[in-house]
Amino acid sequence: RCAAKLSADLTFLDIGGGSGQYGAYFYMQHASSTTPPLVVRDLTRNLVVSSGRVRGQGPSAWMTVDGTPGIEEFTRNHGPNGSAVYHANLCNASLRLPVHDWVMSLEVGEHLPTWCLANYLALLHRSNRRGLILSWSQTTTGTCHINHKGTNQIIAYMEALGGYLPWESTCAKMARHPWLRRTIVFHRRAENDTNCASTTTHTQEELEARS
Repeated sequence: RCAAKLSADLTFLDIGGGSGQYGAYFYMQHASSTTPPLVVRDLTRNLVVSSGRVRGQGPSAWMTVDGTPGIEEFTRNHGPNGSAVYHANLCNASLRLPVHDWVMSLEVGEHLPTWCLANYLALLHRSNRRGLILSWSQTTTGTCHINHKGTNQIIAYMEALGGYLPWESTCAKMARHPWLRRTIVFHRRAENDTNCASTTTHTQEELEARS
């Protein structure tokens, strides 16, 4: 809900968005009142999303990408409206995605190998105009968590890339899951930084050194 409010009338890119459930949620904010409710699974229970729950507070356009093989076919054939996902290799240094106002990437980085992290962070950086909504697991207890990072370390990474300020948002406190409340950070671009399409890249070693 907070992502919908933050990106109201703006554009939104979900990187590593799985099966596109945020896209389906955004679709429901623009749907007519006669649209049947959407039921999605949230780890332990079903959530019912009614149309127009935060009407006028969703993004004007959104896009979801994920690296799961077959994700495009699956979401187009089996997903609800708005959930279509594009396949992309998030570790590919040459990957260029359309620039959006806000970029979100939740619980993705901890699943990526170390050699990929600099490419992934550079992708987040060059794909947004206004800022990032980013969470990164701090533990190895989750499935395939091979690269956990502390929140302060992630903030330092973004500062090393340049132009980001960690932004205290009540949205973080409203996260449904305790682990998400601990890890989610809103990184807003400094007002004088418009270099969203920068091709500047850093190696993982450079990011570590600068953080």
